[in-house]
Amino acid sequence: MYVYKRNNKWSCAVRRKGVGSIYKTFLNKADAEKWGRVKEREFDQGLFQNNSNKSITFKDLLIDYRKHVTIKKKSYCSEYYRIERLINHKLSRKFIHAITVIDIRNLQDEFIKKVSPSTVNKYIVQVSVVLNYAVKVLDMYLPFNVCRNVKRLKEPEFNDTRVSIQDELKLLKAAEQSKLICLKAMIIIAVDCGLRRGEIFKLKRDDVDFNNATAKLRDTKNGTTRTVGLSPRTIVEIKTLPISIDGKIFNVVSANQFKNHWKICKRLAGVEIRFHTLRHEFASRLFEKGWDIAEVATQGGWKDWKVLRRYTKISGQHLAKKMMFNIKS
Repeated sequence: MYVYKRNNKWSCAVRRKGVGSIYKTFLNKADAEKWGRVKEREFDQGLFQNNSNKSITFKDLLIDYRKHVTIKKKSYCSEYYRIERLINHKLSRKFIHAITVIDIRNLQDEFIKKVSPSTVNKYIVQVSVVLNYAVKVLDMYLPFNVCRNVKRLKEPEFNDTRVSIQDELKLLKAAEQSKLICLKAMIIIAVDCGLRRGEIFKLKRDDVDFNNATAKLRDTKNGTTRTVGLSPRTIVEIKTLPISIDGKIFNVVSANQFKNHWKICKRLAGVEIRFHTLRHEFASRLFEKGWDIAEVATQGGWKDWKVLRRYTKISGQHLAKKMMFNIKS
């Protein structure tokens, strides 16, 4: 708060980040100071209403965020879809200062009828992120983020699906019949080396060192480049693939093309799993073989042990064998 005299009158200025400055002029200094203290208290208690936000709808904010933030993200498709759905929702018509906790809870109740709890939580997080963007980046004033007072929905535990050796052999046999000739090699590199689907798509022959059995993965999901080891059968399969014009090892035109061939492969094999489950299986197998956390995390590109832990599903049979070994020792 700053009180000063000008033209025989007293002015008071109060400034806060996200609000800017507000001014008012009085005939005497005491009234100016009193007004200033009241406004400071309103700021501190989150009671101050800034009229500058009253013409900005949540839709305006979503569009601005999508234009300046979402589009610059590496994997922007899923977030772009969520924002598009929020833009078409009735919540987007509300002014941002008028969004309440009840609005967010109603959004939860509506979405939970159509999608899973984890997906609903992602939408609530998206709303929260966009509101924070308004305050921290656009310097708008909001008393508080209403999403903080909304309890997250309980998400189901991760299932313990494992890919048995038998199921793996069925998938590989079915992949040999696929019109996507690189599908078999993709399955092998996923379950043996733990590469993400996007990393597999982008891998080029120039990035593979056949002598040292390594591959350099450039510009990965978490923004880093890492070098990983390749299993012997991965090397064998890669060498059998034809060399493409663009230098890519796996000649996949689009994600949809791959999904169609993977769906056919699963049907022929009689195995119903997601391709990403192969990455889960990779982590579980390596831990069962005695790899430590640092080795598995480096090979798979995990930066957070909490995330890697969700991928790991040690079988009860393996634990039983370890227990018997300890007893005999």
